[in-house]
Amino acid sequence: MIPKTKPFRSRKYLDWVKKQPCVFCSQPADDPHHIIGMWHLSGMGMTAPDSYAVPLCRPHHDFVHQEPAIQHMQAEWLMWTLNKALKQTWPEDTRVTLLEAREFVRDRMEVVV
Repeated sequence: MIPKTKPFRSRKYLDWVKKQPCVFCSQPADDPHHIIGMWHLSGMGMTAPDSYAVPLCRPHHDFVHQEPAIQHMQAEWLMWTLNKALKQTWPEDTRVTLLEAREFVRDRMEVVV
């Protein structure tokens, strides 16, 4: 499955992501981190869709951007975030988008989650 050409944007979803614990250290998250360096979802002047955001505290958000070697962990963090999000009540279009994102990630992960 290929992501939609117009990226999913949702302030409500990003606000929910920011309220989750940091996926790296479980401390309160400050930022919704849009994944980088994976699956051509982001790049020069392009941010991944909001459905590909994970909660990170500011120090770990900075760390992920500075340490490319850690970026492979984003897939696992994203699956955790999406699975948790899908236990919530969302408008149908948001729910469908989150399900599509989870399927997209699952299809690309090396290890079955």
